[in-house]
Amino acid sequence: MIRRPPRSTPKPSSAASDVYKRQPYNRWSYQNMRSLLPSVPIVGCAEAIQTPRRTLGEIDAVSIRREDGSQVDIETFLSETYTDSMLVVKGDEIVWERHLNGMTARTPHQMMSCTKSFIGLFALTAVRDQLMSEADLVPTVLPELAESAFATASLGQVLDMTSSMQFSEEYDDPDAQIHEYAALIGLGPKISHGATDMLAFLATLEADPALGHDEVFHYQTPKTDAVNWMTSRVTGRSAVDAFGDLWKAMGAGRESYLLVDGIGTPIAGGGLNATPEDLARFLVVGLDHGLGVIGTDVLESLERGGSVDAFLAGPN
Repeated sequence: MIRRPPRSTPKPSSAASDVYKRQPYNRWSYQNMRSLLPSVPIVGCAEAIQTPRRTLGEIDAVSIRREDGSQVDIETFLSETYTDSMLVVKGDEIVWERHLNGMTARTPHQMMSCTKSFIGLFALTAVRDQLMSEADLVPTVLPELAESAFATASLGQVLDMTSSMQFSEEYDDPDAQIHEYAALIGLGPKISHGATDMLAFLATLEADPALGHDEVFHYQTPKTDAVNWMTSRVTGRSAVDAFGDLWKAMGAGRESYLLVDGIGTPIAGGGLNATPEDLARFLVVGLDHGLGVIGTDVLESLERGGSVDAFLAGPN
């Protein structure tokens, strides 16, 4: 069920509807995103399995160098950088943690583009299960994108963000397409033209005439939404279901949730809101043992990574 923001939540004006990400407002909003935007809960275990903990006191003595060369202790560093939570994992244990600004180990927090890593993981799991391959052209799975930037791109190229696409993610440029993308999911001022939902927006994107596929790595958030759409199409299940499977497998609770657009499409590029403990649990259980949900072959694929040459040739 999609959870809508409560009616009593104040609505910012269109000129300031991105206020959630500005200081100091983001200190509240990043812990309360489901009060601002539609969301769907990630159904984990009824009672989370506690992650083993022990205190590694040496971390308290860590000294961190500021940009000006001066040194500060870790507590001062966390305060000066407006950190909400920090956990340190060693082996199978959480060995140090701090929660500030009202956070706890089980408070969901906006994870932004960390979401992309999980969406890629789910896609590779579908590849492992032979539901699609990295060589598959996007339109073979999504004919809706046959006239878009994805028309001749393969799943692997989109996963690696080496597919050719015209899309500016320069947040300081008021004309950049990232602002239209943000408007679609309620994270920016509304735009009076263009697509009205994420899937329709993907179909409007065009290839970059100056670049072919595989030439450069170009970080462009909508590519992750295309990957998520492909994965959902071949599995018959949404990203919310995939997160739920993973959360249950690693013993995570039910505090996490995923933001969705106006028609209920998960925001694959940055909609995850997860707890610090669940992310630590993913490191301890998921990446260490692979779980039945992930598998060592998927983890090995992640470790191999993409093309270094394409990355170095990219704009960012």
